Amino acid sequence: MSDGTIVDVFAGPSLQYWLDPHVWIGGGLGLAAIADVGGSCDETADCSIRGFGFDLRSGYSFGDSAHTFNASVELTPGIYSENGSTATATGFALLLGYQYL
Repeated sequence: MSDGTIVDVFAGPSLQYWLDPHVWIGGGLGLAAIADVGGSCDETADCSIRGFGFDLRSGYSFGDSAHTFNASVELTPGIYSENGSTATATGFALLLGYQYL
């Protein structure tokens, strides 16, 4: 047996709104999944749980040109239900980026 990786995934449409030329907020609704990838789960078993997810984010763009650095924070909470039990899991990311237009 090898060690695996737990993956928390959000897939769905999101919208982004610019509050001013530097600050944005965004969010969306979609599908969420948690899966055991490459671990003790064999190929014949379903090693994932699917549910309803959200994407919430906010960021700041440095500079006033089309080519800027940015920083943002993103939350992806998911609500899962299996065998009559409900649970939540939330992904969190701090992101640094560069935009080239």
